[in-house]
Amino acid sequence: RMLGRRREGIKEQYEMSVRRKDRSECWLIVKATPMIDSHGRFQGSFAMVTGITERKQAEQRLGEQTAYLNALIEGSPLAIVAHDLQGQPLMCNSAFEHLFQYQFSEIVGRNLDELIATGDLVAEATLITKRILAGETVRVTSRRRRKDGNLVDVELDAVPLLVGGQLVGGYRFYQDITKRSQLEGQLRQAQKMEAIGQLAGGIAHDFNNLLTGILGFSELVLKQLRPGDATHRMT
Repeated sequence: RMLGRRREGIKEQYEMSVRRKDRSECWLIVKATPMIDSHGRFQGSFAMVTGITERKQAEQRLGEQTAYLNALIEGSPLAIVAHDLQGQPLMCNSAFEHLFQYQFSEIVGRNLDELIATGDLVAEATLITKRILAGETVRVTSRRRRKDGNLVDVELDAVPLLVGGQLVGGYRFYQDITKRSQLEGQLRQAQKMEAIGQLAGGIAHDFNNLLTGILGFSELVLKQLRPGDATHRMT
């Protein structure tokens, strides 16, 4: 198998895959130079062969790892976006496009913080960007704006993006928690109503205790009055 044929003047270079005696695959770079006599006639060729099997295997492993990573990001239920040092998106997955209603082609070259934040949330988003570009990992619960202008409750994890140990940007992971926030709001309302009910029950109980004393004292007073007494008629 031969790949990557390239001419360099009258020289040619090939990448070739051959089988060793033990049937294992071996990759080679072959650099061939034609041999021409004084009359311009081809007399043969001179070739230099270099083994590149380890490099090819490393490239294959890297390709597999990249494919696995791409599949993991694309298949994630979390909305994922990566951005550069200027806050401009480098990539995003389908979950991000679905959550925020933007195609990747629509967000290229735009500032992520200004795109999906609004009002006072822009300052919050900008601060998060500064923190992750300073090497921090940030987790917050906040709100972000979709393309249609509606806000969505999100749990956001932001982490620095390092390549070869060098900071080149950041990753953002967004989880839609709108339904959870609604349920938590309903739970807080239910707890509030329960507390009000308990308070009202306590007040009613104390009031009944007061009435019991008043009624008992009134009965004692009535027993001391004659039926024709004016005070008896009022009670």
